[in-house]
Amino acid sequence: MLWLGMSLCILVQIQMKELSKETKEFILALARNAIISELERFSLEIGDVPDEAKQKAGTFITLTRSGILRGCM
Repeated sequence: MLWLGMSLCILVQIQMKELSKETKEFILALARNAIISELERFSLEIGDVPDEAKQKAGTFITLTRSGILRGCM
């Protein structure tokens, strides 16, 4: 599986305000599932989006493998 030994870290702030744990978990799962759905070629079903996650904001993503930086988006 692609995620074996690879971690995905997402740092998100909306108007300098910390997101709730539930929203962070939702966003992390969504990012992982979006990548997997593209690689395995299946449709991604998003479901209910927390209100916090509906706000427009910038996102910075780092991809690491075994603690070594592999890329940023």
